[in-house]
Amino acid sequence: MDMRMPVMGGLDATELLRLTGFDKPIVALSANVERSDIEAALAVGCDTYLPKPIHLDAFYQMLMHYLPQGEHAHHAVKINSLQLENDPELAQLQRQFHAELPQRLARMRAAYIAADWDELRSQAHQIKGVGTNFGMPELTRLAGAMEFQVLRGDISEVADLIEDMAHLWQQ
Repeated sequence: MDMRMPVMGGLDATELLRLTGFDKPIVALSANVERSDIEAALAVGCDTYLPKPIHLDAFYQMLMHYLPQGEHAHHAVKINSLQLENDPELAQLQRQFHAELPQRLARMRAAYIAADWDELRSQAHQIKGVGTNFGMPELTRLAGAMEFQVLRGDISEVADLIEDMAHLWQQ
């Protein structure tokens, strides 16, 4: 459960799911790792908390812990041997992310020109969440810096960050 979503946040969504009787595991995902954020997620019914960007080892350990026993054995071999370059599905997701990045950068430029800070922050947040998992930690760093600046209301370096991201993608 992403803790930061449009329309309904992860805390509200988790609470609603628990109130309806949903009893499957819910894993909170967030870049916020303050003790109060973790405690709030657990208090509304999340079973555990994974920080973003997600580190694959921690993610696989969580899957092994929460998968039903019958599925656990089936997935354990794949989870233990999974590497981005050897997994066709993950490789496809990586290619898709790279292919979509120019459009995301164009949306960021348009949002900057239109002073649409919510859209700009949203795009930066999404890129930040995915970049590291697809072998682009510098892209994650730039997107995180942009998101932080937009949240603070300091847009003085945002245009440069967009261009730095575009330059990094071209490399």
